[in-house]
Amino acid sequence: ERICELVVTTRSATASFPTSVRHFPIAITSETDWTAALEGIDVIIHLAARVHIMNDRAADPLAEFRQINTAATLNLA
Repeated sequence: ERICELVVTTRSATASFPTSVRHFPIAITSETDWTAALEGIDVIIHLAARVHIMNDRAADPLAEFRQINTAATLNLA
């Protein structure tokens, strides 16, 4: 009997997981459509964040941080 099913989202389509894991490569933004990835989901463990970027080339690193860590997380919620 299967107790739970693992669904994973990553930035990379090349990530490899066992065949029992549903994988959705998704770019996480404030506009991400989570519909397919969240189908049948009861619990979310959100671990994605923009942190520890060495030699950041973003024009406005704080805005990028807020876009991913705040706006994108609110979109997921």
